[in-house]
Amino acid sequence: MKKFGILTASLATFLMATSALLAQPAPGGGGGFGGFGGGRNSGNEEPTLRTALFEVVSRIGGPNAEKILVGQLQVTASAAEIVELDRLLEKIGGDRFKPAVLSAVHEVLKTPPAADADAGEARAAEARLYRLLVKYQDKTFLEAAQAGLVDKEGRIQRGPMDYLTQVLGKEALPAMQQLLATGNLSDDSKSEVRRFAQNFIGEHAVADAIVMDRFREISQQLANPPAEPAPGAGGGRGRREDPRGSAADLLQRIGTGRDLSADSIRGRKQLVATLKSQVADTEVGAMMDKVTERLDAMADPVKAKTLSPYFFLRERQGGGGFGGFGGGGQRPPGGGGATQPPNTKGGN
Repeated sequence: MKKFGILTASLATFLMATSALLAQPAPGGGGGFGGFGGGRNSGNEEPTLRTALFEVVSRIGGPNAEKILVGQLQVTASAAEIVELDRLLEKIGGDRFKPAVLSAVHEVLKTPPAADADAGEARAAEARLYRLLVKYQDKTFLEAAQAGLVDKEGRIQRGPMDYLTQVLGKEALPAMQQLLATGNLSDDSKSEVRRFAQNFIGEHAVADAIVMDRFREISQQLANPPAEPAPGAGGGRGRREDPRGSAADLLQRIGTGRDLSADSIRGRKQLVATLKSQVADTEVGAMMDKVTERLDAMADPVKAKTLSPYFFLRERQGGGGFGGFGGGGQRPPGGGGATQPPNTKGGN
């Protein structure tokens, strides 16, 4: 036991010594010193030696080992180290060390990465820390996450987005709606918000409102088709967006789902009826009729058993997604490349 005590003390001394080096710049510039990871401001993600020592300390065990590991939470800014320390401390004491872990995560997330930190590595490290907040369903960081949700280019950041949507669920919809209304979002980010909202179609008024706003845009395109771009224009596509394809993608999602509640089906039918009142296009109106037939079949316990999980309203023309609700033609499980044929029998 005396030997273990000496070893623990030696490891503690080494870890504290390396933690003092964490904030020092590496020779020649860059993040952390000597491969030990970054200080509170670096975001470097190569703490291999130190994480191995964390494992040794945890196996020795005892109050001193716990004290060392918790102490490292207070000095490290490495997401990889915090994740490893969380794993080891959870094995030792379950949720007993959760407050210390969350405190470390909050502190690092609030500290901007160093100016010379690699942007991709910094985002990946941030995402790892947000996953810990999701793991513990921590709702004390919501305001800070929302503040960092969109970057200067209007792109949604993966870590905060996953945290907000996975911790709040449908409660995140008002914030998402506000982003669409007032945020300077890129087209891809708008699509991401809309994809999240479509999970709650017919179940939440805000999700339905986001769908209706998108459909108004489609209706305007149907009434005033955009001009065909010159060859090579439009991001290299050389084609204009197909508003009927956008409508088909949106409507297919309304008619897709498994084990939907009666209230959800009823809400979706009401939404389709509202959307139909906003468009005069014959083809889109026929699509809406098929969606209504599909929802009626889903509400029938007998017919629902025979429905295909795949629901399509028209053949896809070329690749890519339409209108911010994703890639339209849904594929069967397993990643097969061929889409199913269009639905011609009322959703069966």
